[in-house]
Amino acid sequence: MNKNDFPLEKGQVIKNYKKLCEIIGVEEKDGNGKIAQMKELKRYCTFHTQGQKYIIDEVYDIPKGKNDGRVNNGGHVAHTIYEDLMDNLILDLLSEEQIESLSFHELFQDIIPLFTQEYSDLQKEGYEYYSIRKEMSKGLVLTYSQKTKRNS
Repeated sequence: MNKNDFPLEKGQVIKNYKKLCEIIGVEEKDGNGKIAQMKELKRYCTFHTQGQKYIIDEVYDIPKGKNDGRVNNGGHVAHTIYEDLMDNLILDLLSEEQIESLSFHELFQDIIPLFTQEYSDLQKEGYEYYSIRKEMSKGLVLTYSQKTKRNS
């Protein structure tokens, strides 16, 4: 829904929650459902209440992004803002060095020495034994191991 499709306007006064739901075309809810609806509405506009009235303060040209409150917004732990930054840094390095073709392991063992003996140990031992030996979370080690294997 963009600003042209959004049925509310700046300064509009809406009598109550029931009328608000009718105008924006959603089912009336109560409790957590109503809280979720208000949170969703705040992506499209700002408003305040006076008693039961809803007063629209501003309508956004572009709706704000959703943020569900979970770590990494509910995405996989391996997909973070740092992943995109690292990808850009690696691509810049490869373009500067004029490197056109490398395996994943050549890249991270020779060009960008991120893989150490520890990485080799992880691959040989498996994530469970490695996590116990290093006193690390199995989930963290598994995620890292899967990510590196997926990219090789």
